[in-house]
Amino acid sequence: MIRYVIDTFTVFQEQYRVMRGAMLTLRLTKWELLGLSLRKAFHDTWIFVSEPMQSWQGLSSATQIAIVVFSAFLAVWSLDRGVGRRRSLKGLGLPVLKISNGTHPWDYKTMLDQGARCYPDQPYIISYAGYEYVVYPSSLFDEVKRLTASKASAIDWFTEVLFQGWRVLGADSSALHKAIAVDLARAVPCRVSQSQSEAEQACDAILSPGLEWQSFPLFSTMQQIVVTTNSTGLVGRRLGSDKRWLNAVQRFPIALMVAIYISHAAPRLLRPLISMIVYLPAKGLFWYMKALAHYDASKDFKEYQETSNNEKQRNLLLKKCGEKFPMAAWLMRRYQPHERNVEQIKHDFVLGSFHATPSIAATLYCIMSELVVRPDIMQELRNELLQVVVVRTPPTAFMSFKM
Repeated sequence: MIRYVIDTFTVFQEQYRVMRGAMLTLRLTKWELLGLSLRKAFHDTWIFVSEPMQSWQGLSSATQIAIVVFSAFLAVWSLDRGVGRRRSLKGLGLPVLKISNGTHPWDYKTMLDQGARCYPDQPYIISYAGYEYVVYPSSLFDEVKRLTASKASAIDWFTEVLFQGWRVLGADSSALHKAIAVDLARAVPCRVSQSQSEAEQACDAILSPGLEWQSFPLFSTMQQIVVTTNSTGLVGRRLGSDKRWLNAVQRFPIALMVAIYISHAAPRLLRPLISMIVYLPAKGLFWYMKALAHYDASKDFKEYQETSNNEKQRNLLLKKCGEKFPMAAWLMRRYQPHERNVEQIKHDFVLGSFHATPSIAATLYCIMSELVVRPDIMQELRNELLQVVVVRTPPTAFMSFKM
């Protein structure tokens, strides 16, 4: 660009000197000569610009659209690369783990093992699934754990990275997190026996043990067992046994994952716009689940409102063995005054069911996968279970899982 300006100015000087020599007899002033030179330069520039415009107008409509689309894509891609470099963690000055040849880019176990060998006592950067992460050594665990939410927040990370800032699951769920971390954790031991019974019924209903070999898709089967086992305790027997609710709880994480994969395939600059479209199925399931939970949420809300004195409220908050968790009462006690309504309870019913599904199903899937590839430890696991858990004698069953 600078070179073009210099060349243009040189040509303009030459034209001015030629015109001054040719029109010397006309006795024109310097300003009149300058005006003629500028008009000549403008005329030459217009010819230079108009020729490509005429060529562009001669192209077909399809060619013009293709050129515009390609130019826009190239501009967005260039900006996306620039934003990615600016936001890269490599600017922190930490070492970057170089994956050895032959390692799959998503084989996180091998990558972390290699990182532990190369950098045993210092943080390092690893690239996984299109994102950069800082991996800290185990010696810094206590220090990282003490970080405040303003410095390190898993909720903000999930909202920004997974949902692209589009808050499908709402903005503030602190009351739900505290109810799960404190109230639910304290009440779990009282419900172990009942949870075992519900898990047994779920396995019998889903796996249908028999004398013939059966094949099941591993992850979806584990997810179905987890949803069926957890739903009764979280939202009550009526809603927890409703097939519509169980199906929606299973499909909701899948809808979110599909939206995540599609949005991540687009450049960063276009992700907010694309996310508004690809997250619509998940948002629709979210509204549908809230509609299904309306009756139970309204009933629990009314029951809590009617317990006017503290003694009745304390009795309502207590978890009685053999009953569902009083999730609504726990939530109501922790809500801010403006949050104490049926809509917020429905929201947290859906969010609590979501939190209880993918993580547990993925953990169970990993355990079953490990057993499939290491059948030698199955008997060891059976012996350990027989020592700590009272189980019934299972019927003879033959089954296999599809990975």
